[in-house]
Amino acid sequence: MSKKLLKLFSAYLPAGVWAGIIYVFSAQSSLPGFDVVFYDYVFKKFSHMFVYAVFYFLLFRAVNYENDSLKKNWWLPFVITFGYAVLDEFHQVFTPRRHPSPLDVGFDMIGASVVFLRQYRYI
Repeated sequence: MSKKLLKLFSAYLPAGVWAGIIYVFSAQSSLPGFDVVFYDYVFKKFSHMFVYAVFYFLLFRAVNYENDSLKKNWWLPFVITFGYAVLDEFHQVFTPRRHPSPLDVGFDMIGASVVFLRQYRYI
């Protein structure tokens, strides 16, 4: 295996593994939560933001592994993150006791946006 191919593989592998982790959790019929509904809601929404913030970061790292200019490819990981969030919610249609929610996609993208804004020092 060439060095360039090995570098490319090692750049994208963490994002692929993280996508797999998201898929496994999304495929669960029920996830543990808190007894108090409000705490459960807040915890799950923050979990969405955290998980997709990490996913965006790993994709950003992979897409830009050869580029010195961070401004070049900010949009591609954002689009991939959005697409995966939508597909993740669609996948829940086929998971017993789960239902898709556009609101969850919104929380996913808030997480990605926070990382984006932090990377470019807007926050």
